[in-house]
Amino acid sequence: MKLTALLIEDEAPARQVIRGYLKAYPDIQIVGECDNGLDAVDMIHNLRPDIVFLDIQLPELSGIEVLDRLQFLPQIIFSTAYDEYAIRAFEINAVDYLLKPYTEQRFGLCIQRVREKISQPHIAAASLMKLMQTYQQTDYPRRLLVPGRDEMVFIRVEDIDYIEAADNYISIITKRDVYLLLQRLSDLESRLDPGRFFRIHRSCIVNVEKVESIQTWKKNSVEVILYNGKKLPLSRRRVQEFKERFGI
Repeated sequence: MKLTALLIEDEAPARQVIRGYLKAYPDIQIVGECDNGLDAVDMIHNLRPDIVFLDIQLPELSGIEVLDRLQFLPQIIFSTAYDEYAIRAFEINAVDYLLKPYTEQRFGLCIQRVREKISQPHIAAASLMKLMQTYQQTDYPRRLLVPGRDEMVFIRVEDIDYIEAADNYISIITKRDVYLLLQRLSDLESRLDPGRFFRIHRSCIVNVEKVESIQTWKKNSVEVILYNGKKLPLSRRRVQEFKERFGI
């Protein structure tokens, strides 16, 4: 069965990798390429490809926003360097999620999933569920998209010192800046790696890698001391768990 493919990547080397890997599949014909989200929407509607290799970080529109504008939905394969969108991708029924850099063998498994979804949808659904569960169990975002001064910006989770709740907002504090989000602290906590972040108080989460010590003051109050001298209260009922988890 002949299949057609559209490559949507803003980086030429990434498109070259896909073209190279597809040479091993002569029944899959590349019918077009583009490097931004707006052109992607037009090309998908006009060319109606069977398969779309879609980057998430694109100029004009993101890969997710491209899908939101489609009336015709081909088999979508996300190809991106960012793992934090994996679950969202599977929720919108993407065939696969290729995390750059990926090998030719991993690409081959992706093509197998495409064929299964087209010819044997029940097998494909089970395969996709297994893959989705793998991401749910092991992957945490390495970057967060937050409001900056004039635009949305990415911050690396490793750069976060601590996160505080205040009224309906949370503040994400880094060495260089503070970012405000209209979100509940517990919702963000559920997305963060528990091996790196610990809720030291009902209104504060700390990046443990930024902690230098904990200190006990009179009346048994306990504080976490960060690398920059910042002191944060550590709930007394969480002191022992904090020490046991991180060996402090």
